[in-house]
Amino acid sequence: MRARSVLLVVLLLWAGAAAAQPDPRRRLTALDVVSALPASLGGLARQGEVTDFESRPGGAGLGASASYRPADGRVGLATIYYYDGANPPRPNPPGLTAQDVERQIQSALRDIENLARERRYRVAATARSAPVPGADGRPAMGCARMLLIFQDGHRAESFTCVGVIGLRFLKLRMTLPVEGKGLAMEEASLAAAPMREAEVIAFGAAAVAAVAERLR
Repeated sequence: MRARSVLLVVLLLWAGAAAAQPDPRRRLTALDVVSALPASLGGLARQGEVTDFESRPGGAGLGASASYRPADGRVGLATIYYYDGANPPRPNPPGLTAQDVERQIQSALRDIENLARERRYRVAATARSAPVPGADGRPAMGCARMLLIFQDGHRAESFTCVGVIGLRFLKLRMTLPVEGKGLAMEEASLAAAPMREAEVIAFGAAAVAAVAERLR
């Protein structure tokens, strides 16, 4: 009986110690993870230095980011953000229906709309985009896209994708030019969308894999 009681106490102490151990994925800061991303990712090359938002005044929860441009010199920009928003999000269920992810997507779209006057464009169309798959083939990031028409007639498509990896949000914003100038939005707005969408999916999948690998 005494041996059983001692064993029970040991098990309770072990369980308490295990529960107290922090999630190893939380030991790495957002800056640690983003800084470890490869210089070349999904056909794009790192542009500039990693940005540490956390170290800035009022930057708690904003994490870090890194930007990439097409390695072949084409016009385009992709920025990866990794952050927890001050509150660790819930693990994302299959199907990307979690409210926390959707709120992040909608917030990013509002940011793009709010910058329209400053950057001299208008948002001509907004639509959902194909999700970015994870290693298991299931959706890892939900995506949306916006067609931007600039005052000089040039157009670009801005993609926003958000998922949850390692108890933090992983967000991708990627802007790619739309060929042509001065064409009616109804006729040519998203004519080459499948090609651009495929580029976003490929880069997003590479980013998901790179972050997941760093967290192992």
